[in-house]
Amino acid sequence: MDKIDEKIQEMKNIKKMSGGSVEKIKNNIAIKLSNLYFRIKLMADFIYGK
Repeated sequence: MDKIDEKIQEMKNIKKMSGGSVEKIKNNIAIKLSNLYFRIKLMADFIYGK
């Protein structure tokens, strides 16, 4: 759970540092979002016992 919070905060910080735009960021935001989605899905599956 803490790792998910850390990733969300990291993406917010990246956006702030780039002037509120994610278009010019060198980091691959799509991959970061995909990884975040996967972590949240795994947590939900664990909570619901699937």
